[in-house]
Amino acid sequence: MSVAVSTGTYKAVRLVPRPWKTPEGTVNLVSLKTLLNGVMVHIMENPGITGDSLIQKYSKYLQPVPMFELIEVTLSD
Repeated sequence: MSVAVSTGTYKAVRLVPRPWKTPEGTVNLVSLKTLLNGVMVHIMENPGITGDSLIQKYSKYLQPVPMFELIEVTLSD
């Protein structure tokens, strides 16, 4: 038995939640810049730090996947 769900005038949206994204799916640049700045400063203060150490450092604030995404953006050319 299948159930049809009417969305009415609303459009279905798929959102991968990230701390720097709004519920509408746009990027909150202030949040993104703040997070990237914190990660970059920590990397610069601790040359050679591992990804696991960064994840452990920020585990209270970020889950591992968003943290890896920030590291990837920080280290990209």
